[in-house]
Amino acid sequence: MTLEQALAQALRDNPDYLAARQETAAAAGARQQAGLLPNPELAFEVEDTRSASQTRSLTLTQPFELGGKRAARVAVAEANAGVVNADLEARRYALRADVIQSFYELLLAAEGVRLAEQSQALAQRSLDSSGAQIRAGKISPVSGTRAEVEQVTQRLELRRALQQRDNARVSLARQLGVSVTELGEPVGDLDRLPAPPGEALLLQAIRQTPAMLKARRQVAAGDADVDLQRSQRYPDVRVSLGSQYDELEGERVNLVGFSLPLPLFDRNQGNLLAASSRADQARDLQRATELQIQAETLQALRDWRSASADVDDLRNRVLPAGQRTVDDLTRGFSLGRFAQLDVLEAQRALIAA
Repeated sequence: MTLEQALAQALRDNPDYLAARQETAAAAGARQQAGLLPNPELAFEVEDTRSASQTRSLTLTQPFELGGKRAARVAVAEANAGVVNADLEARRYALRADVIQSFYELLLAAEGVRLAEQSQALAQRSLDSSGAQIRAGKISPVSGTRAEVEQVTQRLELRRALQQRDNARVSLARQLGVSVTELGEPVGDLDRLPAPPGEALLLQAIRQTPAMLKARRQVAAGDADVDLQRSQRYPDVRVSLGSQYDELEGERVNLVGFSLPLPLFDRNQGNLLAASSRADQARDLQRATELQIQAETLQALRDWRSASADVDDLRNRVLPAGQRTVDDLTRGFSLGRFAQLDVLEAQRALIAA
């Protein structure tokens, strides 16, 4: 299983991501609901319970929204849908990051098992060499005990490495939305490390990150809510048309009605103030998000450069020199030129590297 295959499977089967995608359908439903017109009302009224003298009225009332309320509701719903889409995009990038991290953690864990097996073989070779030296009378049995302790220690390290590999497989399987038994063996090259990008290029790309996209759309949603609350200051008109029949007089008359609330006290001023404050808060959070991403990006870039330099030193200098030292000391120990403690210390240094 390559990294590209793992990423494709995660986007297809990860249950958390699939659940987040349902929010887009919910946002579409909210947008549809926001654009609907208010329903008319049908009323029937009877005056006097005596059939010979009662008056019956049938009235149809239609509310009419003024102040652009419907358009403002639609704008809010569309802005909220934009926030949902931006959040989904952020979740997609976060899932990609988690899968990439889990994928390489599994590769590293598998490499750790391989190195632990080599270390155990190295410790076993030292133990065998010590046994030969003890039987030849060249060293004391105490040196053999040290080699045996080192061999047991490396066996424990191998056991821990196997456990770490199993844990890494569980983590990657959870990210991909599959069981551990269904997870294929990852295929990748740990030696191929990309070079760190330039600082200016990364800083320019900050505004295109999902977090910044979400922050900008939250600002737009806040502004749309301000417009909606401003439209609520205008009262709605209710127009009624109907018919009334008077049994006593035997006459039918038409009814026309008009009603309009008087905004003497409640002009939605509190909700407008709250929406304006939330819109300002969204702008402040957008700036805070940008500064946070800048700081995290620069810190990650410094860590990347430092890690790349460390990898180069380990790969090109430390590991070759450590391997040569262990080989030379092991051969010298078998010839009686070096103490076993020197061999064990060199082995530990190589294993740690």
